[in-house]
Amino acid sequence: MNHLHPARRRTAHLVPPLALALALLGGGCTGGVEGTPGAVGLRDPYFPGLGNGGYDVTHYGLELDVDPAADHLRGTATITARATQDLSAFHLDLAGLDVDGATVEGRPAAVNRAGKELTLRPAADAEDRLRKGRTFTAVVRYSGSPETITDPDGSKEG
Repeated sequence: MNHLHPARRRTAHLVPPLALALALLGGGCTGGVEGTPGAVGLRDPYFPGLGNGGYDVTHYGLELDVDPAADHLRGTATITARATQDLSAFHLDLAGLDVDGATVEGRPAAVNRAGKELTLRPAADAEDRLRKGRTFTAVVRYSGSPETITDPDGSKEG
């Protein structure tokens, strides 16, 4: 149900590194899916918590419904990535917004939230798609009032 004015609907197709504070990072869950979580962070001296040692993002797609008067947005992030190891779970960064649901390879994924870290654990029948060298797609639906985020370099995001 889209109650927002059509002029407020925006669709963006972005490529790495970051899109709306979403970046894939290593996770810490298993649940029938073989492999291990990707490493947390890439040890970048300026952004040590960003990045992922378990896969490379090849595409970010964002679909946003924005109501500036109400300071509210509803979004869907579609992330395509190639596994660089067998993965059992992975993280997304998401600050200040509520997760309404997530899928990996079209199947509901278990979602765990700890602060701005969102762990996605794919269904066991998606495990073949998370093998090293394979490409997979994750979709996250979220909503809420966006917050301004200050990066370690002092720049403002979101």
